Amino acid sequence: MSLNILVDGNNVAIRVLTSLAGYNQQFNSPHQLNFFVHSFLSHILGISNKIKQKYNTKINIILVWDSKTSLRRKLYPEYKANRRPKTLEEEKDRINHFSLLNELKEELRLLGEWGCVEKEGYEADDLIAYFIKNSTMGDSFLIISSDNDFYQLLSNRVIQYLPHKKSFYNHLDFQKEFGIICDKYPLVKALAGDRGDNIVGVDKIGMKTAIKLLNQGQCWMNLVNKYKEVDLETNLELIKLPFREQEINIEMPKSSLNKEAWIALFQKFSLQKLNLKSFKDILE
Repeated sequence: MSLNILVDGNNVAIRVLTSLAGYNQQFNSPHQLNFFVHSFLSHILGISNKIKQKYNTKINIILVWDSKTSLRRKLYPEYKANRRPKTLEEEKDRINHFSLLNELKEELRLLGEWGCVEKEGYEADDLIAYFIKNSTMGDSFLIISSDNDFYQLLSNRVIQYLPHKKSFYNHLDFQKEFGIICDKYPLVKALAGDRGDNIVGVDKIGMKTAIKLLNQGQCWMNLVNKYKEVDLETNLELIKLPFREQEINIEMPKSSLNKEAWIALFQKFSLQKLNLKSFKDILE
């Protein structure tokens, strides 16, 4: 039995890209692109080896990516509107981010279906949640992402690796930190709001107050009716994973080693400092 490693591709790639020395919106020369691809693959390899060492089991690694379009924005146009560029420099930066990500994704797609899983209109969060919720009880998962939206998926067979903390985080860690079960996390965020995603919560209700209300046994529909100034049901729909699950309908792929594709990738991006055998060890 293997451990399914689900990588939040956009989350990890952007963290790698913006941490590179000398990065700016003009980070687009061939040499710099090679450095980005090398750094991303090296980062994934390092975390994968750490996981294999800790759990001593065969792994099935899948890179999952956000779509260019968002079904959530059709429901709620202000969703993530706070992330729109405010200056010309920010717009250049954003365009360069997506240009580099798109090139990376297209190259990874050539390695096999596992290298670039995406679906029009959906975020990586949704596809990762879909794979987990449509799995069998014998399957286990490890999500690589710094996104706390994944906390709602944690269980005795789902763990998260937090790259920014270089640590593993499970459902017991969550319960110790927040004092609630993971399933209630979307309710907490619906009440408190999510600044990162521009979801407005109830005035003067933060995370601690929301948790207190739920721990007091407050019925969700009672809270919906009490705080009518905020559309809590829409908030919950935006936060709960996966979004519109019935429309996803894709199978979780299996990772494999396409040696010819990897050799072509190594040659194109001058990846001589990486060892192909290291990738073979985690993919086979």
